[in-house]
Amino acid sequence: MKKNLFLASLALLTSVAFTSCDNDDTMERHTLQFYPIKAAGMIAYADQTVDTIRVIASDSWQLTSSADWLTCDKTNEQIPVGKTYSTLLHLQYTANNTGKARRGYISVKGYGQIAMPVAQYYWLNIISPAPVNTNYSQPDNLEQAVITFPLGLEPTEADTAVTFTVYADGATLTSSADWAQVETQSFNAGKHRVALHVDANHTGAERLATLTLTSNGVRSQIALTQKAD
Repeated sequence: MKKNLFLASLALLTSVAFTSCDNDDTMERHTLQFYPIKAAGMIAYADQTVDTIRVIASDSWQLTSSADWLTCDKTNEQIPVGKTYSTLLHLQYTANNTGKARRGYISVKGYGQIAMPVAQYYWLNIISPAPVNTNYSQPDNLEQAVITFPLGLEPTEADTAVTFTVYADGATLTSSADWAQVETQSFNAGKHRVALHVDANHTGAERLATLTLTSNGVRSQIALTQKAD
C-alpha cells in the first residue's frame, strides 16, 4: 500500500477564524490558522530533522508540543499581538530509530486553539520501488504499519533503477550481492535516481539480494528477487 494511504488516519484541526461583536456593535475578526493548511497534517520521514510551517494570527498566541521528539523554536514563547501576524515556525525532529511510526501535535492557543498533527515514519523516503504495508490486518493504522520495499527482477534484466529522497548528507546505498551493484554509493541530501546493474540469472534458481539505504543513522532495505531463466 502506498504511503499516501496512511494519511487518512491523521485527524487535523486546520484553521479557526472567530468573529465577535463588541459593545459598540462593531464586528471584529480574530484569525488563528496554520499556513499552508495541510489537510493530512505534517509528514516527516525517519531521517528528517527539520521542517517549517507558518502561524497566521491576529492576537497574541503561544505554542506547545505534545512529544519530546518534536520541538519548535517558538515553543512556550508568548508571541505578541499583530494584525494578521505571520510567524514562520521552525520544527525540529530527532531521527526516528524506534522501528515504529510516531505522531505528535503542535498546538497554538490564542483567541481559540488549533492543533497540527505531525507524523514521522520509521522508514526512509524510498520512492521506487514503492513501499508496501505487509500488516494487512491494520491497513490504515500508521503506528502498526510494517513497511517493505520489494523489487522483482526478470532473469535477464540487466539495468533498472531505484529512486529515493534523503534529508541528510552522508547517506549510503549498498548491495549485499555481487550480481546486483549500485552505480553510486554515497549521497548528499536531496532526491536521487540510482542505476542498478544486474547480471543475468543463469543459476537455475531464484536468488535474493538486499539493497540497504542508510541516512542519518536510519536504515531501510530494498528486497531484490530475481527469477531464474
